Amino acid sequence: MDLRQLESFATVADCGSVSRAATALHLSQPSISRQLSLLEADLGQRLFERHGRGVRLTPAGQALLVHARTLLEGARQARRQLMDMNEEPSGRVVVGLPHRVATGLCVPLVERFRQKLPNAMISISEGLSLSLREDLLQGRIDLALLFDPAPTPLMSRGTADA
Repeated sequence: MDLRQLESFATVADCGSVSRAATALHLSQPSISRQLSLLEADLGQRLFERHGRGVRLTPAGQALLVHARTLLEGARQARRQLMDMNEEPSGRVVVGLPHRVATGLCVPLVERFRQKLPNAMISISEGLSLSLREDLLQGRIDLALLFDPAPTPLMSRGTADA
């Protein structure tokens, strides 16, 4: 059972016919019929009673339709949420700043951050360059502005014109 089969199944149930479902899904009738056959074989149940004017759900089909709608809506919500994450990053970043720099930079940095990334959070950690360096190496902060840090292969060094 996969989402494509469930979508075909739910659309046939809603439309009452394979041909109308095929039109709604922009697929061929044989493709929809194949999806339904695979689903019925997988479940070991007949999901529709066929008649001259279309199809009608069996009791098994009615039971599956409730679950299919829930699963399809869950998949739509997951897709939307992941697409939103692409468009609007979220999460938390901790920035380390020396005391003297934080005094003048903290408020504009936080305001600009909230403007650009409304779904993300920023925290400022103030301290001496030596303690900020240690926090950075230990993973307690994500990035830091340091005065003349000791070289280490564990940190990359940015420049003012980078």
